[in-house]
Amino acid sequence: MYEGIEGMKHVLQMELDEAQEICIFGDGEAFKKAVPTWSEEQAKKRLLKKVKTRLLLKASPLTIRAAKDLLKNTEKARYSQIRVLPEAFSIVGGFDTFADKVVLFSFDEKNIAVVIESKIIQTMMQSVFNMLWNMAEVYNHTLLK
Repeated sequence: MYEGIEGMKHVLQMELDEAQEICIFGDGEAFKKAVPTWSEEQAKKRLLKKVKTRLLLKASPLTIRAAKDLLKNTEKARYSQIRVLPEAFSIVGGFDTFADKVVLFSFDEKNIAVVIESKIIQTMMQSVFNMLWNMAEVYNHTLLK
């Protein structure tokens, strides 16, 4: 378990060091508040390392704008895909899957990241992510035009 901004940064660096692909689910705006400017830095680092990334985020004006910008940037779009889920899903916190790990995030006054290293749990959470990713496809065709 990792706490605070430094704990979050440590976990995100672990992802960069170990992942070939990262699947990110959650509230992008809450993440940006928890670790200011880090999402942009992390995105640049993932691009430099050519880590494939799928982001599944709660729809908000900021997230929708970021998704549209990503679709316009062919270099970023080669390694990153983004889909959004309706705000009605009331997503708070999030999780990432990569390698044989799952990271559970709680964005609040403590900012907690829990790393679980288990291929079985990672496979299960990857399946949950994939189901939601597929659900979001139809929603994205209408929202991100």
